[in-house]
Amino acid sequence: MHHTLADRDKGNFFRMFTEVTDAQAQLTPENAVVEIDRLILTAWRRKLPVYLELPSDISYLEIEVPESPIKLEMIPSDQENLKASAAMILQRLKTAKSPAFLIDIDANRFGVSGQIMELADRFNMQVATLNAAKGSVPEISAHYVGTYAGMASAPATRKAIEESDCLMTIGYRRIESTTGFFTDKLPTSTIHINSSYVDTGNKNFQGVYIAELLDTIIDQSLDIVTKNQPARLVKQLPFVPSDELLTQDSYWKAMQNFLRPGDVIVVEDGTSSAGFGRITLPDDCILISGAYVWCSIGYATGALLGAILASPGRRHILLTGEGSLQMTVQEI
Repeated sequence: MHHTLADRDKGNFFRMFTEVTDAQAQLTPENAVVEIDRLILTAWRRKLPVYLELPSDISYLEIEVPESPIKLEMIPSDQENLKASAAMILQRLKTAKSPAFLIDIDANRFGVSGQIMELADRFNMQVATLNAAKGSVPEISAHYVGTYAGMASAPATRKAIEESDCLMTIGYRRIESTTGFFTDKLPTSTIHINSSYVDTGNKNFQGVYIAELLDTIIDQSLDIVTKNQPARLVKQLPFVPSDELLTQDSYWKAMQNFLRPGDVIVVEDGTSSAGFGRITLPDDCILISGAYVWCSIGYATGALLGAILASPGRRHILLTGEGSLQMTVQEI
């Protein structure tokens, strides 16, 4: 009763959740074994939410279950499309004069940052992130050119991305908060690598999974001498305390000097997210940002507590506004 609208329709919440989840199931004693594993695998493979409905009057029933645990494994790529897309990308990389990566949040979700930087070393590629993916690659790397946000980007970052003759995006989604209000100008020849397919505009390779594709490109380019570049130092910015009015410029300079290697930083939407784009993260930092699609203010305070539980012993920093904080301050 309490999970309905008191209208005797026991399916309305399930139907609502089908619009915002990648897989759904209503458990019964007969389907529980299959459906629980199916939803867990879907969430793990797709990195998207799923919805599992468990009626309270069957939760105590005992059922037969497999003896072996579930295996969290990706589905293999379509081999023909994998080979074709990898060959196409390799050909482009070998002839490019200014190759580059533009990274969205899927680099974090699918754990491919290491492969991205290996390819950046091998082909001397410049690497930029959207603000939702900031921190997904080492910002002390000589290949890192900053946060790309269309017209709001630094000139060097815009040049690296918009003038690249072989730009590869990772999970790129056009959202106003990550593209400088749709002022992004990617080359028409851009190769879009997504979680399960590759798109070049005139060709689309379905069933190609991102990690397997990058591993294949790495394996097929072992003959190329890796061009390792020395890491950059994170510079301390000139900041002099004063009694003048607080400005964004002085605030973010102070924040740059405050950060240390290994910090976990949770950044709220709005001013905190926009301003943090100019920060260069020290080594081994993790950034958690909600500047994505909904921009739900107040999320960061609760996310901070989750991050502390997930990574105890590290220093955690919360950057949030007073309005956002008031949305979820009770979490403290």
